[in-house]
Amino acid sequence: MRYYLIFDNVDANRSLIDDCYLEFGGFQCSGFISNKNFELHRILKYQPEFVFINLDFFCIEDFSIIQRLNKAMCFPPNYIGITTCIHRGYDAFKRGFKDVILTPSNKGVILQLLKKHTFNVGYRKYYCISYYYDFQYILVSGILYLKADGYTTEIFTIEGNQYTNFKPLKYTHNELPAYFQRIHRSYVINSYYVRRIHLGKGVLYLNHLDYSLPISKTYSENIVTIKRYLLEE
Repeated sequence: MRYYLIFDNVDANRSLIDDCYLEFGGFQCSGFISNKNFELHRILKYQPEFVFINLDFFCIEDFSIIQRLNKAMCFPPNYIGITTCIHRGYDAFKRGFKDVILTPSNKGVILQLLKKHTFNVGYRKYYCISYYYDFQYILVSGILYLKADGYTTEIFTIEGNQYTNFKPLKYTHNELPAYFQRIHRSYVINSYYVRRIHLGKGVLYLNHLDYSLPISKTYSENIVTIKRYLLEE
């Protein structure tokens, strides 16, 4: 799952963006902020890929919102401005905004904007483990599997390294591309490293590992999905 965040005091704008993302698919709103005095840690449970800011209400002259967000997140998000004023929109472009929505707008315009930028962004090359203001980056293509360990997640790589992400397995899994599939309540694997699936024994083998991982019948549909990834051209 991928996420977006909205800073806006106009319910109609929020509803329109939510409807567009619902039709677009694959995204979920991580928060809606209509108050200038917001607590950042309460809205960043999931890192947003896109941040919509109403430029008519949230003043960006001093970059306070953007500076706070960029400092708190592993990767700077893509900022989309919302405004009734073409001059504010132009100023937002100069300040590095990805795009601007001039209101009143309609569903067709916003859907085109989402298609334009979402396909260009895609999933990032690195996964970031953050702990307060400490950020550690791992190459996504080098991740073999994830293992739940209470309320944290252990990340294992092809180099044999092990990292601890101080987030639950479900959270970590949602931050990774779709080819990371859950095979057990405690395990998520990178489909492209699978070398053998033994349904009779209920185990799965990965390249770079000399031991197997358990498969749960609960996630049997995910095994089918893994096979599709392995056979795709």
